[in-house]
Amino acid sequence: MPEDIPSNSLQNTFPDKVLSANRTTKTKKDTKFFFFVIVLALLPCITGGGRMVWTSSALIKLSSTDSNINPLGRPITTAETSLMVGLPGIIALPAAILFAKLADVIGRKRCMQVIGFGMLFSLIGLAFSNSVPLMITFLTCMSYLFSATSCVFSIYFTEICEDHNRAKFGSLLSTCLILGQLYSNAIGPFLGIRYYSLLLAAPLSPFLIFFFFAPETPMYLFAKGKKDECLQALRKLRSNKSESELLNDFNKIIGNLTLVEKHEKKNISQLFSTKESRFGFLLGVLAMLFQTISGGPILIPLIAPIFNQYNLIISGETVAVSISIVKVMSLFLTFMIIERIGRRPLLIVSSAGSGISMLLLGTFFYFLIIDSPLFDQVQWLPFPVILFYYLVYGIGLCSIPTPMISVLFTIEMRSMSSSLVFTIEHVLVASCQLVYPLLAESVGSHWCMWIFAINCFIASLILYWLMPETRGKSIDEIQHIFKNHRYSKTI
Repeated sequence: MPEDIPSNSLQNTFPDKVLSANRTTKTKKDTKFFFFVIVLALLPCITGGGRMVWTSSALIKLSSTDSNINPLGRPITTAETSLMVGLPGIIALPAAILFAKLADVIGRKRCMQVIGFGMLFSLIGLAFSNSVPLMITFLTCMSYLFSATSCVFSIYFTEICEDHNRAKFGSLLSTCLILGQLYSNAIGPFLGIRYYSLLLAAPLSPFLIFFFFAPETPMYLFAKGKKDECLQALRKLRSNKSESELLNDFNKIIGNLTLVEKHEKKNISQLFSTKESRFGFLLGVLAMLFQTISGGPILIPLIAPIFNQYNLIISGETVAVSISIVKVMSLFLTFMIIERIGRRPLLIVSSAGSGISMLLLGTFFYFLIIDSPLFDQVQWLPFPVILFYYLVYGIGLCSIPTPMISVLFTIEMRSMSSSLVFTIEHVLVASCQLVYPLLAESVGSHWCMWIFAINCFIASLILYWLMPETRGKSIDEIQHIFKNHRYSKTI
């Protein structure tokens, strides 16, 4: 963040022009170069999404007694499965905080490149692993970098986007995670673990080659006193704008960063010093909590083994691929409608629909366990139910919370608060993934699904009461909404 931002910095940079620029400009279409940067920045998210479901295909092979398929030479145990699914996420907990700090030091762009190269080396190591500890080690490295991706890439998108397109392009982060899951689930059943792991790194190649041509975020450049580079970045990203319109964008950056010089360096305690920051933090934590305890991220790395376990009429691999396709469709749908409908309605509908789906799925598993005569009549039920679950989960709980986090906080608190929220999220996900295989074996999958259903219904009610609509609002406007929200007064 800048130590000093002179009040006349605009005049120094644009003599006789800056302050006369009209602040109310018409929204223009995004440039081809902007789309190019967006697409490149999304490629590591595809690899990260593939890592999320790596275990879904890999555990089937690791459970085999055939040494030609299983590099371990023996079937993996339930305890090892629990550790492989949950332990990497727990060890990677500091990643979001450390990489958010690194992004403030070396820049968002360079930090993203570090993450990309780290992912490549981790997948190469995973491909040649032949023991559970070694696999867990490289999966942990991938989880560490993936945790950083959620924070750093979200900040990069927030700072290169404008108010009118931030939600739309921010939702693509989640979309590419699902594309990565589809890619991983599609190739996993047909390849051995070695080639499967190596091919997951394929999307990283164009990113590592061409992202060198992408600009650093204008906001970061100006914060470091690099005004000329900031202007160059703005001209590259928004080349279809007139000089006057670019000056307005430059004014907004200075307006946002001028707020920073009014505050000393923030620490964790200062995050809770105002009503709006406390309320924003509460909304961020609740959004990530509901995303996790709804069951989506807990089930997705285990979906193929779960369905194969019950010997249903459709294989677990087919279910996994179908789910990925549905999630891609739902997230593209979100991309198209989020600016029209808003975050709040989508989150509420998504939570309620997910709860209904989990209730039905848990009931089906209960019929199966008690050997009910109804089971033969509803064998078809779990497939459409799980697809409907991930459809409604995808339009809200899956796609909205991650990009929403960065807009909940002021500029000076963004890196620290975002990293703290994402750290809490990874604690939740990793803990639930660690416990789920053991809990399902102990009490049955039906109880797990019912618990997810209850969580979803509670989430829909809390979101209805607490979540304000932030569609099309600037950071300052969002903070004003939080400050005057009827429930923020009690926080």
